[in-house]
Amino acid sequence: MMQYVEPDQSYMTSVAYRAAVIQHAVSLNPQFYLTLSTNRNYPTSLISGQKLIDFLHAQLDRKLLGHNWHSQDHSGRTQSLSIPEGKPSYREGFLNQLHYHCFTAPARNSLRIVPRWEMEEMVSAMWAKACPGGNVDVQNIYDP
Repeated sequence: MMQYVEPDQSYMTSVAYRAAVIQHAVSLNPQFYLTLSTNRNYPTSLISGQKLIDFLHAQLDRKLLGHNWHSQDHSGRTQSLSIPEGKPSYREGFLNQLHYHCFTAPARNSLRIVPRWEMEEMVSAMWAKACPGGNVDVQNIYDP
């Protein structure tokens, strides 16, 4: 006879979290999947990683929307769901080999469509400025 086992609440929470992340990623209608690597083998804080992502967004918006990008409505600027990944560090809130997987929608207020090759050139140059020694991989997201 099988015994009923009460579901683990942390599992239920993680399922709900995953569903919410998927829903948010789909709602962004992303055009690109970016992998942004810091190539740092020492502990890097998630806060400094977030600053790198913010810098990248600002640079992309300036390139796509012009000098006054910051005065435009947030919904028309570059948006992404950036998921940090790395090896656990001995320091809480820090990761070794920090990198991000990003579902990215370039600025919607831009008057043009950005092809993958151009996005890769822009992001590579901007990421090199923000994170010397880091790597970038840019892929199109297709809706089959």
